[in-house]
Amino acid sequence: DQYRRPSIARDDSGFLHVVGKYITSSNYYMRASRCGTADTPDTCTWTSVNLSSTSNTDTNVYGLVVPLGASGRTQDMYAAWIAGTAIQGARWDNSDSQWENTSGQLVPTNAADAIDTGLNSQNGSRYNMSAVVDSNFDVHLIFIDANTDVLYRMFDESVPSWGSASTIATGSFRYPTISRDSTTGNLYAIYMDESDNSVDYATYTGSWGSPTANWNTTTNGNFVTSNYQAPDRIFAHWSESVSGDYGNVDWAYIIVPEYILPLTIIPMAFFLKKWKLHRF
Repeated sequence: DQYRRPSIARDDSGFLHVVGKYITSSNYYMRASRCGTADTPDTCTWTSVNLSSTSNTDTNVYGLVVPLGASGRTQDMYAAWIAGTAIQGARWDNSDSQWENTSGQLVPTNAADAIDTGLNSQNGSRYNMSAVVDSNFDVHLIFIDANTDVLYRMFDESVPSWGSASTIATGSFRYPTISRDSTTGNLYAIYMDESDNSVDYATYTGSWGSPTANWNTTTNGNFVTSNYQAPDRIFAHWSESVSGDYGNVDWAYIIVPEYILPLTIIPMAFFLKKWKLHRF
């Protein structure tokens, strides 16, 4: 038995949670582990439970976990995972000490939250998903659907429930990642365009704006990721295939146009989004 593609997050009280794809001889499912003491991952006792059906034989299983941290519920988390052609989810309710759906029922004894359906069962890691949590403790999730478009859904913590899907970009995309500017609360969806091997992005400022195509060109880019959140700058990283391997890592950043210097001192052109490309 073995694990693949783990995701880790820390709750607002210092407890670590890890979710990952668990593989037996012929089954593939999501498992979650929680560190039993705060901020001591090297000495704590980890407790593991199943999140999805242990009888699943579809290899397309990938997941993530993010902290909810709502007022009075600082140790709650949310996990979402791809299971075959669907995206499912569950909440760690610390008051109940269990992973449960939005109806408060234990999973996988009961059905997990149904987030989306109709994904390609052969999507694999390059058509994965990414999520961040905002200051209202809402979860913002982006993913690639069966048409290879970039889609978005939001989990409204106050309800709680998932909203309807909206399309960020249509085309042939892979490796989606989402980041949040902690100063403005704006979201940045970054992804690879398979049609020309460029890294593109779109910005959410209450709604998703038109995508910025060909933000950075690559020769054979893969595995795009970005910082979870930061004030004023969003960083993206991706591997660049050279001679059949992925030895080079390229990166770029978006300068967020806000509160830099008064307009009377700096020309308006300075406030346009810019990027710089580096290689190491």
